[in-house]
Amino acid sequence: MKDFEEFKASREQMDPSMRDLSEQQWQQAYAAYRRSREMMREGRGGRSRRSRSAAPSSASTGGSQRSSHSRPGSAPALSPAGRLKRQVREASAYADVRALVNLLAWISIGVLVGIALLQLYVTFNAASFLMTILTTGLQVLGVLVLRMLSHVLIDIPDVTLFRMTHQPGTESEAIEQE
Repeated sequence: MKDFEEFKASREQMDPSMRDLSEQQWQQAYAAYRRSREMMREGRGGRSRRSRSAAPSSASTGGSQRSSHSRPGSAPALSPAGRLKRQVREASAYADVRALVNLLAWISIGVLVGIALLQLYVTFNAASFLMTILTTGLQVLGVLVLRMLSHVLIDIPDVTLFRMTHQPGTESEAIEQE
């Protein structure tokens, strides 16, 4: 777990507007960070480590994805791109935006399925039945693709910042060495 100064420096690097926070706000943010890290260590809902590791993979949910990969050895071997994505998302300033995108995607899928069920209830011939199923399937597929593209767009600033701060010979290393 990061100490207060490391936490403050990493947050300021991710979001320069955070430099305007008061000391009390920084203390509150750090306390929330520590509580969340402790909750991740202890497990959500009081589950033990053994029951967490035996639980099915929760990679489809954004919040529990972080905790399932926070322990070494818990995740299968990841590609370098997968490791980069995991590291970036753990320190992302846009977790709330990612959660909003997920919520909107699932709501729109629910609306599409509801409309399709209503159309199926109203129509009686096989041709319109088949067209409704195919059209809804394509629309749901489109929403899922749009959701994935949105996540990629959300990750771009974080990946860029991560590479700038972790690449050898960058300005941040030169400043740290002084």
